[in-house]
Amino acid sequence: MKKVVILLLLLVAVSSIDACQSYFDLAKRDLMRQLNLLPKGAKAEKQPKNIILMMGDGMGYSTLTMARYKKALNEGKLAGESTLNIDSFPYSGSIRTFCADNIVTDSAASATAYLTGCKANRDCVGVGPEVTKDPDSYKPQYNGPDSILMAAKKAGFLTGFATNQPITHASPAPLYAHTHSRRYEYPVKCVFIEMSSSL
Repeated sequence: MKKVVILLLLLVAVSSIDACQSYFDLAKRDLMRQLNLLPKGAKAEKQPKNIILMMGDGMGYSTLTMARYKKALNEGKLAGESTLNIDSFPYSGSIRTFCADNIVTDSAASATAYLTGCKANRDCVGVGPEVTKDPDSYKPQYNGPDSILMAAKKAGFLTGFATNQPITHASPAPLYAHTHSRRYEYPVKCVFIEMSSSL
């Protein structure tokens, strides 16, 4: 029986990697296209010593615009006369968000995409698109794609994360957990407790 279970787990883990591969390939293609837009002879800057990824849950252009308007109002300025600290960051980018099974995403699926590079189905945390909502399962699935945090840890970097949400919330949870539902916060908390010393 143990051999069957182990084989089944291996098959599921491999299918997760295969399901995510198409997203990794698309990201690589898009990155190469952007790099080809650089002027000829442009040299890469020095490799960064550290990387800080700041992720705002639900933060889009309209949210930033409203924050600028609110700041301008508080300062007694016109709407276009005020900027945010984020406006002065030397590098920024934008992405298109959607989940594997729906054009409208949620925090769980979008955070999974940001943090693992793999699209997930709506409400799913830290798993590939082959995992769907399964109401009969209450245990986290440990076979999802590695997050950027886990990949950095495996590469020997010091890692950590800070959040103003509960650690079990759909936005930070894909850093360390794999489950088919963002609502299973207790099992996600158990995974965090088990892994917290290694994060």
